[in-house]
Amino acid sequence: MAQEPIDLFVDKLITDAGLNLPPDFREEYAEKLKQQVNQRLGTVLIENLDQAGVAEFTELLQKEPQPDIMALQQMFSSRIPDFNEKIRQALIAFAEEFIAAAK
Repeated sequence: MAQEPIDLFVDKLITDAGLNLPPDFREEYAEKLKQQVNQRLGTVLIENLDQAGVAEFTELLQKEPQPDIMALQQMFSSRIPDFNEKIRQALIAFAEEFIAAAK
């Protein structure tokens, strides 16, 4: 089964940080780390939305059923200039902070 990009990112972070974790704990730790990464990305994205973008985001979240990740990504990428670069920079910063703290 192919891994999602966020899973690959977290696995690489744990490896690059030199953390040698037992398999069960590594899985649990990776899940918590993915939550932190997603929170960081969410914060960066929200900070980069203008008022109209925040209104659109809020409207999307209030829909039933809630939008899937692709719909949200499309909204953010249409509203945030240099969307991909902002995501890339946020991930780099997160990785640097995590690895520095782990060593």
